Amino acid sequence: MTTELDSVLQSLRSSYAAALPEKIAHLRELWAQQNAEELRKVAHKLKGSGESYGFPDVSSICALIESAAELSDWQVIALRLFELEAIIKPSRQL
Repeated sequence: MTTELDSVLQSLRSSYAAALPEKIAHLRELWAQQNAEELRKVAHKLKGSGESYGFPDVSSICALIESAAELSDWQVIALRLFELEAIIKPSRQL
């Protein structure tokens, strides 16, 4: 039996999942610009919101991106962005 709260939470989760591709595209733009500080900030926000909305893998990968941005490690950031894109594709179908 689905409660009203369950429906609201599922709706919020679906909206969050639908917005992830745009957020990842923003991370990619910041990576291309080599804007480490802004990239770190965006990754930090996604790290927190991912866990809150039930996407722990998003949080884990964004934590790694945040750390790599602090070091301006562009190769690690690129690798983690590919991982992030790979895990959100199935989530977009929620």
